[in-house]
Amino acid sequence: DIVVHLAGVNRPKNTDEYMRGNAEFTQAICKLLREAKRKPKVIMSSSIQAELDNPYGISKRLAEEELRKFADESGAEVVVFRFKNIFGKWSRPNYNSVVATFCHNIARDLPITVMDPDKELELVYVDDVVTAIVSEIDGKDIEPGFRFAEEIEGFTVRLGDLAATIQEFRDSRSSCVLSEFSDRFTACLYATYLSYLDDNDLAYDLE
Repeated sequence: DIVVHLAGVNRPKNTDEYMRGNAEFTQAICKLLREAKRKPKVIMSSSIQAELDNPYGISKRLAEEELRKFADESGAEVVVFRFKNIFGKWSRPNYNSVVATFCHNIARDLPITVMDPDKELELVYVDDVVTAIVSEIDGKDIEPGFRFAEEIEGFTVRLGDLAATIQEFRDSRSSCVLSEFSDRFTACLYATYLSYLDDNDLAYDLE
């Protein structure tokens, strides 16, 4: 009834893998659906980079176009999310999320690099991403055809402020001063940071 297509390639060893893992894999999904004579609702994760002409963006845009063609041919409902930078618990550090790398390194007293403290990042929290996808799965109103999902409300933060806030989380164990958790971004970031602590770091002695 529903296909949730989250698979893809974003950090390959060879740029050819972008086409195979994004565009051609999506073509294969559509081919299987045509052969099975099925027209389920399809929900796909794409990227804001689909607007750009780099190899990754082109491969995601071609995947979107393949789904648009499938929707036009079959009358299926197709929803594409163009995600921004997603952050959240257990994301792989030293990969494609600066939040994950900062949390992982700071939690272990490892150095971090801030090239441009004033650079602004647009971030979206993984829990909000999951909520939006589940909402599409549970949606009762069928809208045949291709459409882009509504943009998920995220957060804008300076790179220097991001690093400083995560460092505050680490320092709170000695300073006994907590961050302002009424701010939702800080609360989401702290939940993310906690997932990078080793088991024996989850409890600590107070003086």
